[in-house]
Amino acid sequence: MTYKNICKVLHGKSVLLQDKKFLYSDVDETLLLWPENPHEPKNSECIKIPFNGIDYYLKPHKKNIELLKNCANMDYRVVLWSMGGERWAKEVCKVLDLENYVDYCLAKPDLILDDLNPSNWMPENLFQEDNED
Repeated sequence: MTYKNICKVLHGKSVLLQDKKFLYSDVDETLLLWPENPHEPKNSECIKIPFNGIDYYLKPHKKNIELLKNCANMDYRVVLWSMGGERWAKEVCKVLDLENYVDYCLAKPDLILDDLNPSNWMPENLFQEDNED
């Protein structure tokens, strides 16, 4: 069996590594924009996200959400990750109705172990500024 045909299991899902591309997307300030006071709805664009008994009112970043959906439709495996942890990423995925586009939700790594510096392998950042107010 060659490396290209090896299957790995990540959080209970079987992943075939052969010919798959991955998009890793952050959650906060990438898919959701945080207002100065996230506990009061700023405007009608804010959505309510209940988490750990607290309601947050955050604005979806429409451009980046659309980009994520487009990548998923182009056969990318989509990974949501967040410094807020796996549970926060899963809740955001659910509230933004991205469950049909996202393959995995993870916490951002605290450490990495790699022979290469991330600057040598980190792909292009596709982040788009939110020009809507």
